[in-house]
Amino acid sequence: MNRVLSTHVCVNHRLSVAWLNKAMQAGIPAVEIFCARQHLDYRNRSQVAELGHWFGDADLKLHSIHAPMYTDEIWGRSGPHAAINICELVKGTRMTMVDEVKRALEIARLFHSSTWCSTWASAKRNLTSARSTQLSAPLKS
Repeated sequence: MNRVLSTHVCVNHRLSVAWLNKAMQAGIPAVEIFCARQHLDYRNRSQVAELGHWFGDADLKLHSIHAPMYTDEIWGRSGPHAAINICELVKGTRMTMVDEVKRALEIARLFHSSTWCSTWASAKRNLTSARSTQLSAPLKS
């Protein structure tokens, strides 16, 4: 059985090389990186570059990336516009949300990994019902 640790366990703290070193020293072979901007700010080039260099030299592997759920750093509390919904009916809004997810997925290339992406999609048909599905897809570097 492959053991993979999600960085969601420390999602309210910045993801750092020190944390990844501790996971590697504990014998964890791979991690799922949870893309929440308060944790891994995929828009912050210096944080992404530091982690990318570390993954290039480390034995710890990137197993998967969990796509972001919100665009802000406070779990969507900045307002309803912060929730990422790739099933948005309005094309312009949907494209903005897809672009946000693409920015987060770009880190797989920078971390020298072909990995999986996991996200939740919700398509609202009316005000009283919603259908949610977990989507996973392999990423090609």
